[in-house]
Amino acid sequence: MGLALHSDAFAYMWVLNQLYVIGERPALEAAALVAELDRLHGHRTHRRVVVEDDATGARLAEGMRAAGFTVERMAMMPLEEPVAAPVPEGFAIEEVGEERFRAAERAGAVDAETRFGEPDELVAGWAQLRSRPGTRRFVGVRDGVDACTVTLYSDGAVGQPESVTTLSSYRGQGLAGAVVSHAAQEALSAGDDLVWIICEAEGGPLPLYERLGFRARAQFWVFTRPA
Repeated sequence: MGLALHSDAFAYMWVLNQLYVIGERPALEAAALVAELDRLHGHRTHRRVVVEDDATGARLAEGMRAAGFTVERMAMMPLEEPVAAPVPEGFAIEEVGEERFRAAERAGAVDAETRFGEPDELVAGWAQLRSRPGTRRFVGVRDGVDACTVTLYSDGAVGQPESVTTLSSYRGQGLAGAVVSHAAQEALSAGDDLVWIICEAEGGPLPLYERLGFRARAQFWVFTRPA
């Protein structure tokens, strides 16, 4: 069983144009998966698939890499032992409106020279994702600059800090950890029973999130072939 996402309005955004492979798929081969992506997304310039079963993704990884896809193993991390991260001196955390948050996100996209698309297109797409009810926007401010951004999604029961970005000149100062911790605490205070975050299982900021009380409990795989 699978789920295909399409968005003609935001065709450049990977997360809105991708295939989900759901459940164990012991007979699925990489060549067949690539062919299905071509069939579903032939008019798109990128290809992206999320394989939710860890064992299936591990088995497909070599073949997908050989087909030109990047291979990422991701960890789903529920917040089990919340730790309030210290706020660095001279740093403030603010909940802000959409206009200010968009400006901060655009600055982050330009700073990172992101490979995910053009900054203005990405900002518009991210804003569309944030349009769902319950979404909150937090920025970390240092030296008068919105240096770090975190989006908090919530449906009233489950909260997810997401889209964590820090300007390159402000990294390594504990800003991201402070804002993520703040967002998680806000979700708990608002009544969310479960707070969780997604992180690369290898090479990502997993140790940071573990220090905040998140614990890796499940893995899934993401295969991407950029435009």
